[in-house]
Amino acid sequence: QFVTNLCFAKLMFRERISWKQLGGTVGVCGGVVLIVIFGSKKALVYNQLEVLWLWRNPVYWAYMVLQVAALFTLDAIGRAYQANKDLHEADSKVALWSNSEFMLPATYATWSALWGTQGVTFAKCMAYILVLDRKCRTAEDD
Repeated sequence: QFVTNLCFAKLMFRERISWKQLGGTVGVCGGVVLIVIFGSKKALVYNQLEVLWLWRNPVYWAYMVLQVAALFTLDAIGRAYQANKDLHEADSKVALWSNSEFMLPATYATWSALWGTQGVTFAKCMAYILVLDRKCRTAEDD
């Protein structure tokens, strides 16, 4: 994702890519490679009842509520900083909030990471549930 974001910014918008952006992207890619190389290779296998238990687990739902709250909070913070930046650009007498250059990309990146991670997690869970359901239906037909 980070590599395509840089390429898209460079090729489509003709943006100048800074050494910080390039270094950050290389660092993230390097971290992912290290996780893949040295991470656990064990595959978790759940049956249908275990997946349903995990889905109904209150700890999971507490995590989901906190994550949704974090998404709304990050969105509100990002919008507030963007509104302040827009006002400052329209009228230089309006003071630009401190750390604006950091907060706008940080809130966006964190929001995107949370949303993207949750999307992938849901997709994997749904695929797994569908596979288990298919196996159970096939076993019932036999």
